[in-house]
Amino acid sequence: MAALLARQLLAELDNRRLVVALVDTQQELRFQAFHDPLTGLANRALFADRLRHGLELHRRDLRQLRLLYCDLDGFKTVNDTLGHDAGDDVIKALPSGCGRSPAPVTPSPGWAETNLRSC
Repeated sequence: MAALLARQLLAELDNRRLVVALVDTQQELRFQAFHDPLTGLANRALFADRLRHGLELHRRDLRQLRLLYCDLDGFKTVNDTLGHDAGDDVIKALPSGCGRSPAPVTPSPGWAETNLRSC
Protein backbone atom coordinates (compact mmCIF):
# COMPACT_ATOMS: atom_id res chain seq x y z
CA MET A 1 0.00 0.00 0.00
CA ALA A 2 2.84 2.38 0.82
CA ALA A 3 4.47 1.66 -2.53
CA LEU A 4 1.20 2.48 -4.32
CA LEU A 5 0.88 5.79 -2.47
CA ALA A 6 4.51 6.64 -3.19
CA ARG A 7 4.02 5.88 -6.89
CA GLN A 8 0.86 8.03 -7.01
CA LEU A 9 2.67 10.87 -5.23
CA LEU A 10 5.53 10.70 -7.72
CA ALA A 11 3.05 10.67 -10.62
CA GLU A 12 1.26 13.70 -9.16
CA LEU A 13 4.53 15.60 -8.77
CA ASP A 14 5.53 14.69 -12.32
CA ASN A 15 2.13 15.85 -13.63
CA ARG A 16 2.52 19.19 -11.86
CA ARG A 17 5.99 19.61 -13.36
CA LEU A 18 4.60 18.84 -16.81
CA VAL A 19 1.77 21.38 -16.39
CA VAL A 20 4.25 24.09 -15.39
CA ALA A 21 6.44 23.22 -18.37
CA LEU A 22 3.41 23.31 -20.67
CA VAL A 23 2.32 26.73 -19.41
CA ASP A 24 5.86 28.08 -19.82
CA THR A 25 6.05 26.71 -23.36
CA GLN A 26 2.66 28.18 -24.26
CA GLN A 27 3.73 31.60 -22.99
CA GLU A 28 6.98 31.42 -24.97
CA LEU A 29 5.15 30.37 -28.14
CA ARG A 30 2.62 33.19 -27.69
CA PHE A 31 5.48 35.69 -27.34
CA GLN A 32 7.22 34.30 -30.42
CA ALA A 33 3.99 34.44 -32.43
CA PHE A 34 3.41 38.12 -31.62
CA HIS A 35 6.93 39.60 -31.47
CA ASP A 36 9.84 40.20 -33.82
CA PRO A 37 12.70 37.83 -32.97
CA LEU A 38 15.42 40.49 -33.47
CA THR A 39 13.94 43.50 -31.70
CA GLY A 40 11.36 41.93 -29.40
CA LEU A 41 8.84 44.50 -30.63
CA ALA A 42 5.25 43.61 -31.39
CA ASN A 43 4.68 42.29 -34.89
CA ARG A 44 1.77 42.88 -37.28
CA ALA A 45 -0.18 39.94 -35.85
CA LEU A 46 -0.21 41.51 -32.36
CA PHE A 47 -0.98 44.93 -33.83
CA ALA A 48 -3.94 43.50 -35.78
CA ASP A 49 -5.17 41.68 -32.66
CA ARG A 50 -4.96 44.85 -30.54
CA LEU A 51 -6.59 46.90 -33.29
CA ARG A 52 -9.52 44.46 -33.50
CA HIS A 53 -9.85 44.56 -29.72
CA GLY A 54 -9.67 48.36 -29.61
CA LEU A 55 -12.29 48.70 -32.34
CA GLU A 56 -14.56 46.29 -30.49
CA LEU A 57 -14.21 48.34 -27.30
CA HIS A 58 -15.03 51.46 -29.31
CA ARG A 59 -18.14 49.85 -30.81
CA ARG A 60 -19.29 48.46 -27.48
CA ASP A 61 -18.38 51.22 -25.01
CA LEU A 62 -17.60 54.17 -27.30
CA ARG A 63 -14.04 54.19 -25.98
CA GLN A 64 -11.61 56.39 -27.84
CA LEU A 65 -8.91 54.72 -29.86
CA ARG A 66 -5.68 56.45 -30.80
CA LEU A 67 -3.32 55.47 -33.54
CA LEU A 68 0.11 57.03 -33.80
CA TYR A 69 1.99 56.55 -37.05
CA CYS A 70 5.63 57.62 -37.27
CA ASP A 71 7.46 57.47 -40.57
CA LEU A 72 11.20 57.08 -40.12
CA ASP A 73 12.76 59.10 -42.90
CA GLY A 74 16.27 58.02 -43.76
CA PHE A 75 16.09 54.77 -41.80
CA LYS A 76 17.75 52.87 -44.64
CA THR A 77 20.73 55.21 -44.27
CA VAL A 78 21.05 54.24 -40.59
CA ASN A 79 21.18 50.56 -41.54
CA ASP A 80 23.50 51.13 -44.49
CA THR A 81 26.01 53.36 -42.70
CA LEU A 82 25.87 52.21 -39.07
CA GLY A 83 24.75 48.62 -39.54
CA HIS A 84 21.66 46.62 -38.74
CA ASP A 85 22.47 46.47 -35.01
CA ALA A 86 22.28 50.28 -34.88
CA GLY A 87 19.01 50.15 -36.84
CA ASP A 88 17.62 47.64 -34.35
CA ASP A 89 18.68 49.94 -31.50
CA VAL A 90 16.78 52.84 -33.10
CA ILE A 91 13.66 50.71 -33.46
CA LYS A 92 13.92 49.44 -29.87
CA ALA A 93 14.24 53.02 -28.57
CA LEU A 94 11.01 54.16 -30.25
CA PRO A 95 8.53 52.80 -27.68
CA SER A 96 10.09 54.88 -24.90
CA GLY A 97 9.34 58.01 -26.92
CA CYS A 98 5.72 57.10 -27.60
CA GLY A 99 4.15 57.96 -24.26
CA ARG A 100 3.05 56.22 -21.12
CA SER A 101 1.00 53.38 -22.54
CA PRO A 102 2.43 49.87 -22.95
CA ALA A 103 0.67 49.76 -26.33
CA PRO A 104 2.47 47.81 -29.01
CA VAL A 105 4.86 49.63 -31.26
CA THR A 106 4.92 47.71 -34.50
CA PRO A 107 7.38 48.00 -37.37
CA SER A 108 5.44 48.20 -40.61
CA PRO A 109 6.57 48.15 -44.23
CA GLY A 110 9.07 50.87 -45.02
CA TRP A 111 10.12 51.01 -41.36
CA ALA A 112 7.37 53.26 -40.19
CA GLU A 113 6.28 52.66 -36.63
CA THR A 114 2.67 52.32 -35.55
CA ASN A 115 1.49 52.72 -31.97
CA LEU A 116 -2.06 51.88 -30.93
CA ARG A 117 -3.68 52.63 -27.62
CA SER A 118 -7.15 52.55 -26.13
CA CYS A 119 -8.11 55.48 -23.95
